[in-house]
Amino acid sequence: MQGFDVSLLKNRDFRLLVLTRMCAITALQAQAIIVGWQVYSLTGSTWMLGLTGLAEAVPAIACAFYAGHIVDVSAPRKVYRLCLIGLFLNTLMLLLTAGGFIPLGTTSLLIFIFSGIFISGLARSFIMPSAFALLPRIVSREEISSAASWQTAAFQVAAIGGPTLAGLIYAFAGASGAWTFAALMSLAAWIAVVAATRMVGPASCVAAAVLPLGVWGSFRAARAAGWDGGPGESPMQWPLVGLGMALALLAIWKHRGNLRRLLEGKEPRIGQG
Repeated sequence: MQGFDVSLLKNRDFRLLVLTRMCAITALQAQAIIVGWQVYSLTGSTWMLGLTGLAEAVPAIACAFYAGHIVDVSAPRKVYRLCLIGLFLNTLMLLLTAGGFIPLGTTSLLIFIFSGIFISGLARSFIMPSAFALLPRIVSREEISSAASWQTAAFQVAAIGGPTLAGLIYAFAGASGAWTFAALMSLAAWIAVVAATRMVGPASCVAAAVLPLGVWGSFRAARAAGWDGGPGESPMQWPLVGLGMALALLAIWKHRGNLRRLLEGKEPRIGQG
């Protein structure tokens, strides 16, 4: 079967796989544009701008020699899930630091940015082989050619749309808006893969990790709109952010068994006993 077979989209797992891949690549491509603009605006150095590409290329190339082997000898679904949750948490870290939610000096901020780029390079090297390794488990042999065409098309849409949207958002909303877009795309990829695997425990941990950010963002929005009575920080801001962090840690601790079973490949799906 050649070309684009529309009937493939009736396959729920295949639709989610394509959506996951498109959202993940959009997040990675958006990040590449954002860090380029931000590093150059912080340093004004073309040398530092060039190092952003090197920071991602080194782990990606180094892992390329054995990433496919690891995916082959492991469970591709588990590798894919771990890559996507790592990508989301990494983008969340960049949103908090490079997005300006946590005030940092230029040197500290650059350290976080380059660390995030390095981690993204690691994730990128495993995302592609694990995604293609999942195809034979989702579609029949006769449908693999058409399925690969759909995946390639999704990649091209993300490769073009990700940088375009990130650049426009950066121009009109600044670094915080652009990083929010990248974080939402990586979160969408994680939600899609959770929907495909129907594992709710790890998704609960991700939702809990986002809670403190939501509290912080609410106070920032209220301060910007003048709802809190002045431009300064509300006296309740940090206590509530601390409470959100405590609740997030408690939720993650309560789900530690789910995370352990996820790493062992034994986490039950929704609807299973």
